[in-house]
Amino acid sequence: MTCAAVAALAGLAFLAPPAFAQSPAPTFRLLTFEVGSSGPRLGSTRGSGEQEVVDVHHAILELIKAQAPELKGLAPIPPDMRSLIEAGAPSIAAVRTVHDAITKLKASGKFTEPGADHRVFYPERGIKYLPPVLNPSKIYGAAGAYLRKNADGTPGAFDNVEYPSFFLKPPTSMTGHDSEINFDGLLTTGVHEPELAVIIGKLAQDIPVEKAMDYVLGYTILNDVSARDLKEGKHTSQGSVISKGLDTFSPVGPYITLKEDVPNVANLEVYAVLDGVRHQWPVPNGNTSFLTFSIAEQIAYLSERHTLLPGDIISSGVPQPTVPLKEGQNVEIVVEGLGVLKSHVVSKPSPGHVTFPARKVQPVVVFVCEHGAAKSLIATAYFNKLASERGMRERAIFRGISPQAALSVTAIEGLRADGIAIPDGKPTAIAPSDVSGATHIFAIGCTLPTVATASGKAAAWSDVPDDKGYGVMRDAIVAHVRGLLDEIQRRKP
Repeated sequence: MTCAAVAALAGLAFLAPPAFAQSPAPTFRLLTFEVGSSGPRLGSTRGSGEQEVVDVHHAILELIKAQAPELKGLAPIPPDMRSLIEAGAPSIAAVRTVHDAITKLKASGKFTEPGADHRVFYPERGIKYLPPVLNPSKIYGAAGAYLRKNADGTPGAFDNVEYPSFFLKPPTSMTGHDSEINFDGLLTTGVHEPELAVIIGKLAQDIPVEKAMDYVLGYTILNDVSARDLKEGKHTSQGSVISKGLDTFSPVGPYITLKEDVPNVANLEVYAVLDGVRHQWPVPNGNTSFLTFSIAEQIAYLSERHTLLPGDIISSGVPQPTVPLKEGQNVEIVVEGLGVLKSHVVSKPSPGHVTFPARKVQPVVVFVCEHGAAKSLIATAYFNKLASERGMRERAIFRGISPQAALSVTAIEGLRADGIAIPDGKPTAIAPSDVSGATHIFAIGCTLPTVATASGKAAAWSDVPDDKGYGVMRDAIVAHVRGLLDEIQRRKP
């Protein structure tokens, strides 16, 4: 071969790409886990279950034994996740250093697994996942957080609002990846709510939007489980803290993925898989790009009202609350790039536990109508509101009205009335049990049912106008209700 040919081959070799180009390392993750009776352990891994989990503090001991150079100048690593977050960026970076150093040591063949209570590497199936942050001071849930354009193109109910809406979930509602959601015998139905959750990295007060992302440590997945038929109190101040706050109703995990490892949090797919079948959103908005308020805006809004502490969790909302929840399901909650959060739905009451009994509250007033007249519902709602304001224990219910009418009046008045007797929305006859024990029975805008008339306590408010507008009609009903309350108070001994 001539010198020129050798030179040409050398040039081609120089221009060719390397034969074994390195692919990017799998995403680094933080987690909390336990093995047997170990108690919570701080862990790390890469990927989504493909690589082993490292016990961080056991790894440090082995690196000390090996006199690993990576330990020089390493920031302290506290024993639990919240303390680690509070320690700040140098300590969090130190965990990544330890993970990569011990993995490198094992790959070199110079590492011997100590095993037993000092084991360093665990297969994913060999651990129990715990919530990544075991003791956040607060867990926020966002409500109505995604754009939900209607089929006709009009905006959804919360697409054009001034401020975001939030509720609080108790930290005791948390459970880890691959664990059970337990109805505890208290309900039969509800919804799973797949959500991207934000982990706050440092104390935040009055943070402007443009600086809000500086206060984010990273992200995880949260299933904001919500009951639909849980028996609970009626006061509006209760909000959803009970129906969303049951033990195990906040599965969270499996990992924390650090902010720097999520290139664009505003473009992540969000969905659920039920028993192996992917749920389809009725409105195609299952991506964080459809959030009505960005993550930065959510943080800024909350920090202006509450002090956010390291480890606090902000669950950013569900695209739509349409993923059905029932006993026996296996559910997977997926947020793109953050892993898969798995749960199994059961209903296992505590052995020997007796469910809290409903107090028997005998209504004093019953409003009746067999044909769905909303006037009776308005009267019921205002009777209970005004009686409560007066400190009275008397309550009203209604019978024979459809849920559709109840929903429309609730939307107009912002009030809630008790006694929807027809789950399928069809008119039904009033039974004697519907009015027994009542001291007053009224019908408004409809004929009194026979059973009500036979009770000898029935009357009609026939002077409520139908043709002068909703406000006039409502004011006439409220005037009647005030008079009735005055009469009941006068008759009290």
